[in-house]
Amino acid sequence: MAAFSLSVQLRSGSPITADDVTDLVEAVLEELDTLGYLASVSTTGTGALVSMTVTVDTDDADDLAGLRDFTAAVVAAL
Repeated sequence: MAAFSLSVQLRSGSPITADDVTDLVEAVLEELDTLGYLASVSTTGTGALVSMTVTVDTDDADDLAGLRDFTAAVVAAL
């Protein structure tokens, strides 16, 4: 069993709205759900900058494969 956490900062050319953040979180959770991960996502931000932390616990037998799949899923959702 392993726990993975990934923190990213996203900057936009224009102010990011609450709806934009909601859409982003939804996309990340949907992507991780396809892999069977139960994830938690936290966000903070103002203006054109959003910080997001995504955390999952996994029962993957191969921790490195789990980390690879988790990271790929978050990147795909962004």
